[in-house]
Amino acid sequence: MEEIRFSEAYWSDGRWVHLADNYVLVFRVYTSDETDGGEIQAVRIDTPLPENTAGVQEAAAAACRAAVRPVCQENDAFFAAAAEDHGEEWFAETPKQVWAGNGYALSFGRTESFGKPYAELLFSEPAAVSGGYLPLEKEYILLPEGKRPKELMDALKKQATEGPLSSYLSAPILPKTYETNADGRVYLVEWDDCLLILLTDPTGDDLLVVNLFSLSGNTNSMCVHLYSLYASVAGIEAEDILLIAAFVGGDGTWDDMSRLTPYCVVNEVQLQCSFADMGNGQVLPEAEICGAKGKE
Repeated sequence: MEEIRFSEAYWSDGRWVHLADNYVLVFRVYTSDETDGGEIQAVRIDTPLPENTAGVQEAAAAACRAAVRPVCQENDAFFAAAAEDHGEEWFAETPKQVWAGNGYALSFGRTESFGKPYAELLFSEPAAVSGGYLPLEKEYILLPEGKRPKELMDALKKQATEGPLSSYLSAPILPKTYETNADGRVYLVEWDDCLLILLTDPTGDDLLVVNLFSLSGNTNSMCVHLYSLYASVAGIEAEDILLIAAFVGGDGTWDDMSRLTPYCVVNEVQLQCSFADMGNGQVLPEAEICGAKGKE
């Protein structure tokens, strides 16, 4: 297999995860802490391509080889066979465990959402996870200091002109008018089929919380806008923007994204996906971007 470049550890749904996405495979490696020396607890390999069973199996066999040290001859022969394409024999709706050893178990299956193949290598005795962040509760944690509304608008303009998702975006414009509440100013920004809501301090200089609503209910468009928005707020490099989708692998729906609490924390900026009840029988995708509180 080609060399895979993994990200640093990010926090997602109560676990530390390292991500890699080469467009045909999505890797999620869960570890006991955020350091490079953290103990591996699980490896999940997904693919956006329904027919890519062979690629998933080859990657899973390589992960097993790395987990089993030393590799005995019997296991080595099995992993060589496991790397071959078993197709529907191993990839069914009900996960199929094909190997267990050295405290790990390897299973194959198909995702519930779109029936795409995946592999999962689980450690039978997971260690306690250290560090991390609390899930979003009723009261927002404010964004880290130094986040400016104008700088966010400039970053989104850049995303709309030269970012990896530019063909799907327009550049939002910060309106001159705003509402006020007990915390500060509220800017309502129309952005294609989304509504961007910025809560700032009373002077309008510092961002406190950012929300995004889909007005059309189109989750594909919502994700494209959200990835660019979150990357701009959290300070993610342009080439890593698509890693935001990797927190749910290559098969995530908005339901999958909303089940992660939080979806992720990057650079002390938290993202939580959910649904907003509009009160008229309509439920629309919503995303909340705020600060993150570390676990004690």
